[in-house]
Amino acid sequence: MEKSSIKIPLLIFLLALFIRLIFLDLTVYNADIIQQVAYSHRIVNGEEYYLGGVVSYEGGAQQTLGPLNYYLIAPMFLFSKNYLLGAGFIAVLNSLAVLVTYIFVNKYFSKKAAIVSSLLLAVNPWHTILYSRDVWASNYVPLFSILTVLFLFDYFYRKEPYKLALACGSIAFMTNAYLVGLFTVPALLIALGMFRKQVKLKHLILACLVTLLFYSPYIIHSFDIGSNPIKEFTSTLTYGKSTVEENSFLENTIEGAGIPILQTTSYFH
Repeated sequence: MEKSSIKIPLLIFLLALFIRLIFLDLTVYNADIIQQVAYSHRIVNGEEYYLGGVVSYEGGAQQTLGPLNYYLIAPMFLFSKNYLLGAGFIAVLNSLAVLVTYIFVNKYFSKKAAIVSSLLLAVNPWHTILYSRDVWASNYVPLFSILTVLFLFDYFYRKEPYKLALACGSIAFMTNAYLVGLFTVPALLIALGMFRKQVKLKHLILACLVTLLFYSPYIIHSFDIGSNPIKEFTSTLTYGKSTVEENSFLENTIEGAGIPILQTTSYFH
């Protein structure tokens, strides 16, 4: 890649990073965020290697499909327990989301569209303030959602054989961190249906194995607590055995699907 082609995305990335780091000391630190950091601290200290999904600080059912986000951020606390290290890590991840947006749009559309779209994301107040610093489960979604789209385009349009597995791994990681990642599954299934003639069985098998690997902690945990993956998955989808257990199955399902949608749109804010 020529220097001239690197300069623009690098400057946009640095702008995004600056905006997200400049007031890092004002980052929120309460409720579920404390719980996220506490799990990471216990992992680093060797006190507990948690394998289940995210659970609210108030208790209740698992709300995600695994603990990988805890392990991703845990190394930040190897040398210090300062919460701002975790917040800085989230800021870097979401600045990378801006950079990957540029790469994707430039690769499949145009340089002008890439500049505009990545700049809009870089300065977007919802993304900048709400999703780019707090050590909260939803804040892992922006980077891995755009990576999922990039990998799928690479697989279907450029026929890069291992990108389907990477896309599935990215979706699996998102749902380890936050259940809203499940909303990318219909897009994946539609793409597989539309381009089914070019999907090779070995690529599909590899994608399934990668997905299974990402979900293996959740599966192991379900048996450890005397349950099974299907029962726990159903409980996760409906927030069963939680503070809303008195509601009907339909009400819990709507709440379980609707709340993440609201939290990732401007309507909620």
